[in-house]
Amino acid sequence: MKYPIKLASAMAVSAIALMVAVAPALANDGTEASGAPAEAPVTEAPAEAPADTPVAAIGIRANDMYRLYNPYTGEHFYTASAEEKSKLVNLKWKDEGIGWVAPVESQTPVYRLYNPYAPGGDHHYTLDAVECLSLVDVGWKYEGIGWYSDDYASVPLYRQYNPNAKTGTHNYTTSKDENDALVKAGWREEGIAWYGLN
Repeated sequence: MKYPIKLASAMAVSAIALMVAVAPALANDGTEASGAPAEAPVTEAPAEAPADTPVAAIGIRANDMYRLYNPYTGEHFYTASAEEKSKLVNLKWKDEGIGWVAPVESQTPVYRLYNPYAPGGDHHYTLDAVECLSLVDVGWKYEGIGWYSDDYASVPLYRQYNPNAKTGTHNYTTSKDENDALVKAGWREEGIAWYGLN
């Protein structure tokens, strides 16, 4: 269903607020949707901190974001939850290490969605509330806020789309080289998805 831009934006704000409130009940495996742990608020970087100052040096609370790969479906999966990572590794997902570092909180949430209709299932991540709602409209399950983007736009995460895949259609990486190699191999470059911390 298409909505006028102003109406869609207003609906997005209302719907996302509602989804955030009920997200734990919407996880696809019956458990709470993973995301940033409920912890103390983020300490903002002092104005005088250079842009490349590591987050630990300026006191910003951060989560390592684990990157996993399902060799059977081709899906890359991203989570801040060490427990969720361990469960997937036990199910034979490949642990690809830490993909980036995300702030525990910011003004910019990244929404996590799940497509139960894709072969083997598929996840999608976006900070665009309208994109989130449009996917929910066509049957994707909203799993809550997966993590937060860095409001200071420190480290870009590039998004690529594989038009030939049914599962694992998107990839997200901090590596411009990986982005460019996938684009050269036929993936579509979709720009910067969100930002991680230094």
